[in-house]
Amino acid sequence: LIYEALVPANTTATLYLPVKDKNTAVTEGGITAEQSEGVIFKGYEAGCMVYELVSGSYSFETTVEVK
Repeated sequence: LIYEALVPANTTATLYLPVKDKNTAVTEGGITAEQSEGVIFKGYEAGCMVYELVSGSYSFETTVEVK
């Protein structure tokens, strides 16, 4: 899954990114999401990694399970 997000200036957003399980790797801009500037990991909830994003442009990549 590739998910691109654009968060407008002077705002934040909460991203619920579906993943295969809580151990699934998520990258943003080619590095782990947790190390990406402007991305704050908030936890795992209902099959999704939850991130807070500050204003900016993002490109997330992960693996999902298709049912």
